[in-house]
Amino acid sequence: MENGRVQSGGGSGTGVGGRVLTGLVVAGLFLGTAAEGWSRDLFVSHFEIETGEVESSSTNSFLEIGDLFDESSLADLFGPDYVVGQTGVVANLDLRGVATRLTYDAGSASLRFEIPSAGVVVVLGR
Repeated sequence: MENGRVQSGGGSGTGVGGRVLTGLVVAGLFLGTAAEGWSRDLFVSHFEIETGEVESSSTNSFLEIGDLFDESSLADLFGPDYVVGQTGVVANLDLRGVATRLTYDAGSASLRFEIPSAGVVVVLGR
């Protein structure tokens, strides 16, 4: 500012255009980093079968959580190591900060659902 007037132009690159460009670069870096965090699925499950083999599957849709535990999905995950209706499965389901545990024992017709931090235990089936 010179004699009460704003100077424009100049060759230093620190004028309004330089600040806007710097702001855009910072915003781009922030959004790139944030987008990486946003891309993580909301519901992530880790499955373990009797052989000790562990696999993971995930979804962003609450309505698709059941599909993670479908017999055909488990068969796709584990291949020939998973025998439909015979192989026991333990699953830990992370509901974005709320740890849950699902257990389906070999030869069992019931599914046990637990939220350990809340003391919730629900058994579905026989």
